[in-house]
Amino acid sequence: MSIFCRTIVPDFFVGQEPWDPSGDWSIFPEWLKTRNARKIDREIDAVLKYLKQQCHAQKIGLVGFCWGGIAVHHLMMKYSEFRAGVSVY
Repeated sequence: MSIFCRTIVPDFFVGQEPWDPSGDWSIFPEWLKTRNARKIDREIDAVLKYLKQQCHAQKIGLVGFCWGGIAVHHLMMKYSEFRAGVSVY
């Protein structure tokens, strides 16, 4: 049995800068408001389309760290295509 894995890293911030941990933490709440981990469905729809049509993926899993951990929770609840999810928050 051969297993082929493909890793996709979508730009969920759509060109906006990720948080810089060395930045001014007093502005973190404002930064977070513009990058909601529960508003990534459009990007995920594009990723799923690519994986299904171009890669013929049948088993799809997720891994998310910190902000991405929140995204994993959201996506596992909404999309039946995801077979496994790991949230490291």
